[in-house]
Amino acid sequence: MRPGYFRVTLSVDALGWTRHWLPEERCDLLVVDIAKTSDQRPPICFTAVESKTRTTEDEIDCDERAEPFKKGKKQVEVTLDAIETIFTKDDDLISDLKRSALIQQVISEVLSRAAGEDDIGGVIIRLNDLSRRDIKADSVELNGVVVLTQPNVTVDLKEKEVEYVTTADLTTVPIRLIRCGIPTVRKIFKAEIDTAGADAEVIVANDEDRDTETLVDSVDVIVGDDEDSDVAVAVDSADDDVIPDDDLTPDDDSGRDEADNEPAELSEATTELISALEGACLARKFQIEDVDLSLVKEGSTLVSVPVGYAVGAPLSVIQRATKDIARDIGVGEDVEVDNDPEHAGHIRFLLPKKDRKFPLIPTVKTLGYDADGNGKYLGIWLGEQVDGTPYRSFVSEWPHLLLGGTTGSGKTTFLRSILGQLNEAPDKNVTIAIIDGKGDFDYDGVIDDDRFPKKDEFRDVLIGAESVLPVMEWLVNEEINERRQKIRAYLEKHKNAGRSPKRAYVRSMNKHGVREPGETGTTKFPISPIIIVIDEFAQLMTTTGPDARQFANLVQQVVQMGRSALVHLLLATQRPDATVVPGTIKANLPSRIGMKLPGHQDSSVILGETGAEKLLGLGDLIFKSAAGERIRLQGFNLAEEE
Repeated sequence: MRPGYFRVTLSVDALGWTRHWLPEERCDLLVVDIAKTSDQRPPICFTAVESKTRTTEDEIDCDERAEPFKKGKKQVEVTLDAIETIFTKDDDLISDLKRSALIQQVISEVLSRAAGEDDIGGVIIRLNDLSRRDIKADSVELNGVVVLTQPNVTVDLKEKEVEYVTTADLTTVPIRLIRCGIPTVRKIFKAEIDTAGADAEVIVANDEDRDTETLVDSVDVIVGDDEDSDVAVAVDSADDDVIPDDDLTPDDDSGRDEADNEPAELSEATTELISALEGACLARKFQIEDVDLSLVKEGSTLVSVPVGYAVGAPLSVIQRATKDIARDIGVGEDVEVDNDPEHAGHIRFLLPKKDRKFPLIPTVKTLGYDADGNGKYLGIWLGEQVDGTPYRSFVSEWPHLLLGGTTGSGKTTFLRSILGQLNEAPDKNVTIAIIDGKGDFDYDGVIDDDRFPKKDEFRDVLIGAESVLPVMEWLVNEEINERRQKIRAYLEKHKNAGRSPKRAYVRSMNKHGVREPGETGTTKFPISPIIIVIDEFAQLMTTTGPDARQFANLVQQVVQMGRSALVHLLLATQRPDATVVPGTIKANLPSRIGMKLPGHQDSSVILGETGAEKLLGLGDLIFKSAAGERIRLQGFNLAEEE
């Protein structure tokens, strides 16, 4: 922020009263900089900020005539006109009321954010002067910012300044247009700004769908430090605060056991496999180069082998021969080959290892809470990547997950690894309900007794269809409504907790540490997450008989209502067809895991695309996150004896 100023950021959509005097074309944020001393100029500055995201892969010009900038500039202009009007109309009752409401909101934000500040007296004086009109309208500075994020385009950050003449007082106001791509997104925003709205979980104002807290966290970079600030400088300085990607371990930022980036030594079996591959390709006169062993990645299930390929040579020739190549090199499953996205001029073979096995869960625990205020909680190891590094995912980011895998896919072992990690959650009040439609005893002993919700009624793994309805009815008719009421009361009382329940929960946990069972406190978030695991959903749908429709409706209500109450559903099935998993339920399960499935149609039901039918079984899986990221993983094992 500006030196010598105190900054508060208001979410325009979160201010209920603004809806009565700002049209739908309002901007996202209003940033207010207030001078701490009377000799600073300007005494107060209002900056209207609007963000846009476009997922097109075509670069958009940083120009006010481009569609997103044109629309965003209009939203900023409307907001600036409204702000100027309420400060320039002297004898207008409506303007007086609007001005008072705005100033009161700013003062409230100043007081809530002033913890540890010992020099806000001048800030309050400046706001009082503005309220009494001792600060003239022409002394209030107005600015605008429109940020366009292109998360699918690698473009340099570009900035352009345009001018706007306000309608109320014909004041010339500068509006900065900022266009950024993948590098800037990762460094500044740590998320795709507009697309984060799906995870906002705002229940106090649940008719809004924009998650503005991500913008609030990044607004110092967007608005800049002073009038001459260079956004690129701010980007460089943001590096120290960048959150590691989800494919890195949270504690050492590496995801690897090695202390350096040297490639791990390949096993003898792998080097022999690569030699056999080269021989099979050369025998068919494929125009490949010698394999560079430094580029090879070896995991528990697969070996990734990049190979240089002649310019202009067709990939389809090799793809048609994969079954023959698999036979020649002695692997039972198909060899996969595609263009290598990491190395230009290369294709990549994925070779199944002969001695495949489930790797054990990493000893580095990851069940934690994002300390950077993004509202991520319950980070767990989903599996091992092709290069052997563990991959982390947060339950909060699912927020519900659909898992499909046939017999022999490793589904039960994978679920046990997830449950075993959830059982180690630092928050002892996190509860887990397990419903096993098969009627087996696969999950006995994985979860401690005090992890079950309503321990007097659901004190063990629930077996069969007759156990399902009571749990789901309790969730829908009692628990979720009670949790929403508690969240509303907490957020109303703790204004500085933000508007997102999951962020408020994480901030509370980071501040107060581990919470033991039954422990309560007025400053701690009043609820903890609940995870509902339903294994063999198809079996439950077919055996509940007349209650099947009621069961499906209850599941649909849980996935629709639960996400804003920290209730998460993991639904697993061996039969992923459209009759078993209705579209209304599947649409609310944004994260997907496909394990070995019988055919491409089954894969399409789970992942929305083919691919799971080619998996190897025994924990080989494809994870597709709610954000659309697709990654190949090998699931972990909970214990050696499994």
